[in-house]
Parts: sequence; structure tokens; C-alpha cells
Amino acid sequence: MNGPRHVSDILPDVVEPILELTPRQQDYVDYMARFFDENDQLPTLQVLAQHFVCYPNTAWCHMQALERKCVVEKNVLGKWKRGPLFPGVMR
Repeated sequence: MNGPRHVSDILPDVVEPILELTPRQQDYVDYMARFFDENDQLPTLQVLAQHFVCYPNTAWCHMQALERKCVVEKNVLGKWKRGPLFPGVMR
């Protein structure tokens, strides 16, 4: 994957240690970055659940945690989009 691997690589002086991604969250970010490169959109919860062999609710919980860490956010329709700390997004 091109670009920074961790949130702290993007904003090292701003991000507090609590915002570090867990290994599983990093797995989600890596997969979503590859999916976005191929499809120009983030995967749905169902796609995430299939890929990570988990329930959609589990995928939703990971996405909620990533939203709190500004990696993803919701658009006006309530769908997930890349947040300011998503790899390759500089705002």
C-alpha cells in the first residue's frame, strides 16, 4: 500500500497515542484503501463482514471506532466516506 501506514505517520505532532489504530483497525484501513483504489468507493458493511468473516454488526463497530479516530466519516446520506486521516487523503 502506498502512503502512510498509521494515523501518527500523517499527523505525528497532533495525534495522541489514544488515536493509534489497533492491528485489526489497521487491517480494515488497509483493506478499505485497496478496495477504494479498485472501486472508487468504500466497501459496504456486508462486504467488510464477508472479507473479515464476521457479522455486519462487528464490521459496523470497527467502522464506528475508525470514525471516532477520523479515519472515516459519514456523508449526508449516512454512507461511509474517507475521513481526513484516511491514507492518501490530505485536507
